[in-house]
Amino acid sequence: WTGKSASIAGFQIREVEEYPPSPEILTSDRLEGLAWTGDQVIAVGFNGSIFTSPGCINWTTRDSGVSSNLNDTTWTGEDIVVVGTDGVILTSPDGVTWTQQVSGTTVNLVDVFQSGARTVALGSSGTILTSSDGVNWTKRASGTTQVLIGGTWSGSQLVVVGTAGTVL
Repeated sequence: WTGKSASIAGFQIREVEEYPPSPEILTSDRLEGLAWTGDQVIAVGFNGSIFTSPGCINWTTRDSGVSSNLNDTTWTGEDIVVVGTDGVILTSPDGVTWTQQVSGTTVNLVDVFQSGARTVALGSSGTILTSSDGVNWTKRASGTTQVLIGGTWSGSQLVVVGTAGTVL
């Protein structure tokens, strides 16, 4: 590589002479979710795959302790939360050590995000789970059986979308 390089906020920015640049292949498993913790990126995917990187250049494989597909991840400001198939929820304070939490469900969890002071996990069969600490999870009524696939917090309102045009 003979291009130019610069560093901004800990990320190395490279100008490459070949386009597109050759991708780094971390795994043969499908990667599904990304989160930024303020000092590292967390990537999660199928077969329990978790990778961490301080700047998206060098990646480290982490042991999740599960073989379930991991679908999404978020940073709560204190912990990393990961959700996956079979109701899997993992938490970690540092991206290195992972603890499986009891979700109270066996459905496929597909999305996780911060909603004010709570973490929200969404999934199949209209599943909405919330937690204020990442350890204790409460199932909330959604009024639908559709797969809930994405959500956001506006600062005052939770908005959730799902299959078949579902908006909550």
